[in-house]
Amino acid sequence: MGKYKEMGVVEIGENEIRQYTRSVASRKIRESTVREIISSLVGMPVPTINGVLTVRWDERIGKYIVLNGNHRYEAMVSFLNDYPTRKIKVFREVDDVDAIEGKRVIRELNSTIQHSKADYFVEQAFDSKIYKEFVLNKEQLPCEVEVYSAGRDAFSLVALVDAYMTRKNKTLCVMNKDEMLGAITKATPSDIVGMKHFLEDFVSIFGTPNREMYQLTQGFIRAMLKCWFQFYEIGMRKYFVDTFNNAKKSGEYDSKMIKILATYRRMNEGSRQTYRLILKIMNSGKIAKGDRVESLIPFEFGEKTI
Repeated sequence: MGKYKEMGVVEIGENEIRQYTRSVASRKIRESTVREIISSLVGMPVPTINGVLTVRWDERIGKYIVLNGNHRYEAMVSFLNDYPTRKIKVFREVDDVDAIEGKRVIRELNSTIQHSKADYFVEQAFDSKIYKEFVLNKEQLPCEVEVYSAGRDAFSLVALVDAYMTRKNKTLCVMNKDEMLGAITKATPSDIVGMKHFLEDFVSIFGTPNREMYQLTQGFIRAMLKCWFQFYEIGMRKYFVDTFNNAKKSGEYDSKMIKILATYRRMNEGSRQTYRLILKIMNSGKIAKGDRVESLIPFEFGEKTI
């Protein structure tokens, strides 16, 4: 941690809370934790936060950025929204660090906490081109995309990056956290355009993402994108979309796909079987010789080892 410019108890009300905001490098908020804090505040004659709120002052935006205490901050926001005339007491530390050092502090504070891929993405890749294009500038996207997509009507950014950046690999295995971070760092403007085009075609085939869609599973996304890219890179993107939509209309697609995903509990095997079916759809019912996914050949487009 850096040197503290200021330490002490402050009162935060409806107006003061507007001077605070969360960092783009902060992890997912657990709603249950926020609710617990709110419940404790409601029952207090003088609402007081149990714990420290560590922040830094950002001159550029004229606000305090929360470094530690995001759940406390979210609880205060919600509480003051319901009780705008009340004040909350909290022990605040103002850390004397700049933006870069502040993000390092957040990483250190979270270093002992178990991380998911999504956590790793937010904390380590917040300054990447992919994060800026798909999180900070998402108004240009064809659908809702979230780093933390579970339980939401949104496409998983982690699944999208994982599938796209391994599209030319010989297997359908997922990347680990370090491999994903390396892939994010190496992503080019062309990769970002390709991911956006895939999202556009996904929406044109399946519609706006909702949490009930099995097509949003990581295994399905990896299989579909790997097949889609083979047509995309040779300029046959429209052919892929039209052929897939025709298969949906005929009823050939859905019943088989549901059966595959229900049968194969191991994601890698489910992805391979899903890939075979999507490839068969693209070949208008004709499937290439060979029973291993690595030997499948897209019909009439030459051999492509995957």
